[in-house]
Amino acid sequence: MYAKEPVFKKIINFIFAKLFKINDSAGKIALGVGLGVFAGLLPGTGPAAALLLALVFRANRAAALLGSLITNTWLSVVTLGIGQ
Repeated sequence: MYAKEPVFKKIINFIFAKLFKINDSAGKIALGVGLGVFAGLLPGTGPAAALLLALVFRANRAAALLGSLITNTWLSVVTLGIGQ
């Protein structure tokens, strides 16, 4: 008999498929990243604002979230610390 695949592995595969296998046009992905970078400049509410803007403008939500996390003001201290 074949062993069943663990539930944890199924969850990880699902998250990987949703985040990294984006089936969207290049324009929607670029718009999502742009909105995310813009929303990431807002202190404290960057990721939530990025998701909201992505919903309003029908952009890619995963790209908006990742763009927001890259430029998040709370992570800028870490980013500047690594760069020096």
